[in-house]
Amino acid sequence: MTANVISFLADKSALLMTVTKTDELGRVTQCTSGTGESALTVVAQLDSVASCQAGDQVLAWHTANGIVVLGKLLDEDQAPAVLPRDLNGHVVLSASHSVSLQSGKSSIDLSQAGQIQLQAEEIDATSQSDMNLTGWPIRLN
Repeated sequence: MTANVISFLADKSALLMTVTKTDELGRVTQCTSGTGESALTVVAQLDSVASCQAGDQVLAWHTANGIVVLGKLLDEDQAPAVLPRDLNGHVVLSASHSVSLQSGKSSIDLSQAGQIQLQAEEIDATSQSDMNLTGWPIRLN
């Protein structure tokens, strides 16, 4: 979908709005500007906007097609999102303290001290050539 900005509300700038409704994926479907008006339907949001919930503050524009959500404001205790970098097809996530990947009962944790921790119900490793495990000592159960 494309949308051309045709006007802004009252102050001729981007709108600070409060989320009033989201879908099952956390996409904003309705929000209000807080000026006592009824909830406005959101027609789109940028793909970089984090999952939202009712009560979140978002920055939006009013377009010919309706409200477009541009971003989600951080909570006071929230750090900015990590920016993944694509280095010619190699994605890098960097953090000064640690990085975790988690899904259900499985996780991979990387620490700044050089430790990697894998947790899972089952781990399968397959190699088409040599598989090397180096370290001293190597502890197996």
